[in-house]
Amino acid sequence: MAATEVRLISSLADAVEVEQGEPVGIIGENEADYLAAYLGVLRAGGTAVPLNAMLDPDSIRSQLDLVRARFVLSAARVRENRFLGSPSTS
Repeated sequence: MAATEVRLISSLADAVEVEQGEPVGIIGENEADYLAAYLGVLRAGGTAVPLNAMLDPDSIRSQLDLVRARFVLSAARVRENRFLGSPSTS
């Protein structure tokens, strides 16, 4: 994981105006990109809300509603596999 990735995600969070302490959902696999997303949210002043990628979409939505998250960062593979039903390409 490069510090550049953390800065990029932090800049993205700043661009969409994540407020201080605002929850931002993160759905991903155990890999460097997940850590970069987590640290980027923290660097932007948000609160990282880790979500289990194995949960069904309704459960994830319920958790996001509970914390009132406006934004979610997710890995493309997770979006494809969990929400679109596509086969894994990795």
